[in-house]
Amino acid sequence: MQPTYSVPVQQNMSPEARKIIDTISELLQDRSVLKRAVVQCFKRVDKGDESIDLNGLMQFRNVLVSVLQVPNEAFGDLQNAVECFDFDDSGLLDVNEVYKLVKFHLRDYRKQLGGDTSIVHVPCKSIQQAGFVVHKELGRGSQGVAKLAVDASGREFCIKCLPKSSMSASGISEMQDEFMALKNLACEEVAQVFELFMDQQFYYMVGEPYYGGDLMTLTERAVAQRVPMTESWWRDIFLQCCEGLDFMHDQAMMHCDIKEPNIMVKTNNFFKPEIVYIDFGVCRAMVVAPNGMPGGTPGYMPPETIDRRRWVPKGDVFCLGVTMIQVFLGKMPPTGPRTTSTPGGIFVEGCQTVQDMFDATKTRQPPFHLLPNMPGLHELLTAMLQKDVAVRPTASNVLGFQWFAVVESPPSKLRARIDRATTGISKSFLERASLSGEEVSPAVRALRRLQRKLGVNFVSSADADESSEEEAESQTESGFRRVGWSSLSTAFAA
Repeated sequence: MQPTYSVPVQQNMSPEARKIIDTISELLQDRSVLKRAVVQCFKRVDKGDESIDLNGLMQFRNVLVSVLQVPNEAFGDLQNAVECFDFDDSGLLDVNEVYKLVKFHLRDYRKQLGGDTSIVHVPCKSIQQAGFVVHKELGRGSQGVAKLAVDASGREFCIKCLPKSSMSASGISEMQDEFMALKNLACEEVAQVFELFMDQQFYYMVGEPYYGGDLMTLTERAVAQRVPMTESWWRDIFLQCCEGLDFMHDQAMMHCDIKEPNIMVKTNNFFKPEIVYIDFGVCRAMVVAPNGMPGGTPGYMPPETIDRRRWVPKGDVFCLGVTMIQVFLGKMPPTGPRTTSTPGGIFVEGCQTVQDMFDATKTRQPPFHLLPNMPGLHELLTAMLQKDVAVRPTASNVLGFQWFAVVESPPSKLRARIDRATTGISKSFLERASLSGEEVSPAVRALRRLQRKLGVNFVSSADADESSEEEAESQTESGFRRVGWSSLSTAFAA
């Protein structure tokens, strides 16, 4: 068996911080416990509308932190949180959006405390020891090299080779974030990854191979295959792009760097291209760079992100709108050296500096006049490229535009390839009797199991089985008191 190593965690950690990290890790691992806690606390502050506003979220946080025994600061700026997790743009958060907010804030807070880097364990082995044989190099980028490899069964994979010498501690963390984001977001239109390992020189990320290049070369490759690039052909491509984005947002994830190089074509069949999103290095539920600047690419970044220095879900819609119109018109930004007279990039042409690009994004109108006579596409792109975020559609609303209504297979919700995707709180979960507010013992029992894992001495399962329900809950409350967590049972009993 090959040895495994974790990226080092912070050593000078207080017992209180370690306790919080352990608690958060248990909650994120056994999500049914966290869901029960969120649902019970949500029901305590919900006024019967099945959604809460900012004031309701503040009340919810106050109840939840007393239950979980984490500080208020774990949930950051709640005004910003509402904007970031209001994926349906209602101004309110339903229980599922609140659950996703809680989950991602807990993960971020664990990282702040120095505990997040212990989550991804990186096996130490060579490519050969991992069972792969490299066939050829697929390409090189600023971060590393991509290689085509096969396993013992002959199945092909793309192995991303990232040199350790060029990776800082934050770079390692970003690599792990990308790996976990891709694992959790795996669907037909989001890149799939399988394994992360390392040797003395490189980190290796194993994923699906894609053979059709990215959207930068889409038109060129289609022309080479003499593909009729009809309105229907473009519609199918852009529909896949919008479905993939809608899936990401359903999982409470923003990409924050949608552009032509980050959308690839799976195969060399350009008569019916299948697209897939890649490069989730910036992808987070709440994107905030250490220097206060938002992640993303100038020329694609939306006006509100430039002004507020933070992302909201509709920002991805703007980025995708920029990408779609540029690909359609052949106005992608140049990849090499450029001057102010170099064509390409609807908000890049004529710009010298990043600030120039920001100003152009905020003031310049997209070249809608260059679009052919396709009223439905014109209507769609005009909406997606609205500079006022308040009137820009959500990813879900984009799928309802008339231009997509004529496809043979109407737009539909994508399904995750794995159960780990953040599907959230299902209707059946909400309808369980144990979550109705009348019978709360399952939540208490679940939280009791959590506390047992963290070292609290409860009655044995055999003893509990022989005791009445009231006695079991009483013993549970006593156990909580021994670690100062009596609120866990009292909050749920209220």
